[in-house]
Amino acid sequence: MTSVTKTPSSQSAGGNHFLNGGLGGLTAGLIVQPLQVIKTAFQIKPFSHTQVGSVGAAAAPAQSKSIIGTAQFIYQQEGIRGLYRGLVPGCLKSALSAGTYFYLLNAARKFYEDIVPQKSLANLLAAATARTCQTFITNPILIVKTRFEVVGFNEYRGLADAFVQIYQKEGLHTFFTNGITLALLKDVPFSAIQFPLYDKIKRTLLAAAQKEHINIHDKRLRTLIYASSSMVATFISCLLTNPLDVIRTRVVFQFYNKNAQQHYTGVIDAIKKVLKYDGVSGMFFGLQSRFMKKVVSAMVAWTIYECLLDKQARRRA
Repeated sequence: MTSVTKTPSSQSAGGNHFLNGGLGGLTAGLIVQPLQVIKTAFQIKPFSHTQVGSVGAAAAPAQSKSIIGTAQFIYQQEGIRGLYRGLVPGCLKSALSAGTYFYLLNAARKFYEDIVPQKSLANLLAAATARTCQTFITNPILIVKTRFEVVGFNEYRGLADAFVQIYQKEGLHTFFTNGITLALLKDVPFSAIQFPLYDKIKRTLLAAAQKEHINIHDKRLRTLIYASSSMVATFISCLLTNPLDVIRTRVVFQFYNKNAQQHYTGVIDAIKKVLKYDGVSGMFFGLQSRFMKKVVSAMVAWTIYECLLDKQARRRA
């Protein structure tokens, strides 16, 4: 009796990409949420409860410029729970974003590799396409997540109440228009830089290991290569896109922000106001915490995703 090796259908393979990516994103979200809250605090200054009874225009914002100092401020104001503001929508967003992105990335790669001769260009187009679609899909939860992360902001009683209030006060269109242009301007170039760079570094390291007669199928080696490749690629992408991240964060919270200096009518207006009121350094508010958050998140998500794919490939072999 002969045995037959079953080839997974494209549907099940796509499901693996979504589930593997979602698990990686969820794990990363759980780990980096405090850094996300700190990053948001740098970009939208948190208010001190100790100086004013309730948060408002007269409240004094935190002035710390260090990650540790800001973390201490948040802890003093709201305890350990303050550092985990927005954990539920944050984890939902991370899982949905990563799962959707990896699923679409895999599909887009197959499409572009058939029509684009250069692999690097195919990777760039696939990453840009996947991120564009993923951004539209996850923008509603991103809006809620960002607002939950603003220290001192307690307008919503929970996730469901947040969606209801936004719908009632700002309209259904808000979920798909608020900050979407800035999100696309930030996230699409980020992914278009990150993924081709990640893939190039990964393949270069694997080729170098093979040339030195190192077993490239060793689990520990591949894990190290995945982690280091994602770290370098994300670091570079993060640096280039941080100014737009500052603006996007403020625009998403603009409905409740009493500071008129952080109200923008468009990208050009935002850049002018940030430079006028915050200086060039304002374009890089939250950069340190964003570096840490993005790099750790990418290392966790990409490594889990790739290792799970390797494990599934070994099972099919």
